[in-house]
Amino acid sequence: MKIVAIIVVVVIALFFLLPILNAPEDESIIPEDMSAGEIGKFIGGLFWYWIDALKAAFSTSIVMPTTILTSITG
Repeated sequence: MKIVAIIVVVVIALFFLLPILNAPEDESIIPEDMSAGEIGKFIGGLFWYWIDALKAAFSTSIVMPTTILTSITG
């Protein structure tokens, strides 16, 4: 049970930390105050980060190793 709890905490931490750590330097993703607009922008930023990440992960435009081998060998 302790292992499962640790894994859940790590997954939740990564869910929030990856978008924050990958944010552009000129754009702050962390809310500056607790207004509804700032919280909404923060949650929206997290949401769109993961949508873009999943699109990139499951995209068919990723070059597969067989394509590389075929182009090398002719």
